Amino acid sequence: MVSPQALSEADRRTVAAWAADCAERVLPLFEAEAPDDDRPRDAIARARAFSRGELRAADEIRRRFVAGRAAGDVSSPAAVAAARAAAQASGVAHMGAHALGAAAYAAKAVGLVVPSRADAVDEEVRRQLQAMTPAIRAALRRLPLLGEDRAGPLGSGLLATGVLATVIRQLQADLAAERPGGPVRRETHSRPTPDGRAFWWTETLWAAATGLEPVEVDVDSIAELDMNCWFGPDLPPTCRAVAEHARRIQEARLDHPIILSADGGLMDGGHRVARAWLAGETRIAAVRFTVDPEPDWME
Repeated sequence: MVSPQALSEADRRTVAAWAADCAERVLPLFEAEAPDDDRPRDAIARARAFSRGELRAADEIRRRFVAGRAAGDVSSPAAVAAARAAAQASGVAHMGAHALGAAAYAAKAVGLVVPSRADAVDEEVRRQLQAMTPAIRAALRRLPLLGEDRAGPLGSGLLATGVLATVIRQLQADLAAERPGGPVRRETHSRPTPDGRAFWWTETLWAAATGLEPVEVDVDSIAELDMNCWFGPDLPPTCRAVAEHARRIQEARLDHPIILSADGGLMDGGHRVARAWLAGETRIAAVRFTVDPEPDWME
């Protein structure tokens, strides 16, 4: 199974340039101590070349550890962090989550070089956020939250500790603020396919649906209204679970259209459909894919 931290190759190429920019901001901190060591600079250049489609993912995956070894050849904490930022940027070809690692190490390096400035790290994070294009934000929103998935850099390793974790949580909190409905709820939609069960992060569906023209559909035409979509063997309908769904139905906003697959199946918006039905509404706003987006992973 492909880790949700990997992202698609297209998304990895999208975020690689941003990761390279983050790392390059602090590259002088490394080169001031090791001016003849070009491993971090080369890693950043390769990340940019990968983002432009000039390098193959497979080749870059084999080379992703080169810049990280440079961190062992410098002594100042800021130079070490700068080298690791470059290494994370080069690792984006392997896993998209390394983009957040590049940003985190870069912000840490800035904080280490000016320890007297309490806001130095926050200021660097703000700059990193301002440098994100809508496409970069959409790609990064597809990553699991820090600590939510163990199979990758956002698991329980170095990025989940100290300043690095704080920076990544700041970045992900800002990214999450754009999601419809406000608070972060990491959810998926899945369905069986001939190749196995396909899974999409809900954010993937939101991003793919951007720009689609909403239309009104009959509430009673949504087949999932009469299906068991929320409970199963591992999720029994306890009173607490039912109450949680009742609360979410109450909070659902009908000004956000539901999302339908190319074949008309509900991919996002079950609580909105339930609220519309309870309110006696016969129509609900919906967007529908003509071609479903690629799943985030298969099982």
